[in-house]
Amino acid sequence: MKDSDFDKWAASYDDGMKDDTTEFPFIGYYDVLSEIERLAGNPDRLKILDVGIGTGLLSYE
Repeated sequence: MKDSDFDKWAASYDDGMKDDTTEFPFIGYYDVLSEIERLAGNPDRLKILDVGIGTGLLSYE
């Protein structure tokens, strides 16, 4: 995959994830996001450095 291919995919990645998280490698994608959010607790007291942020969906949550 070329970098430009990833850039094209990134534009629709989050919308695509809403449609299909039942196949590898995306099985349980939203479960993982929810668990990370639960483990983080109260975000008002946290400082988090998210390296490799991707589309930013986890940071948004």
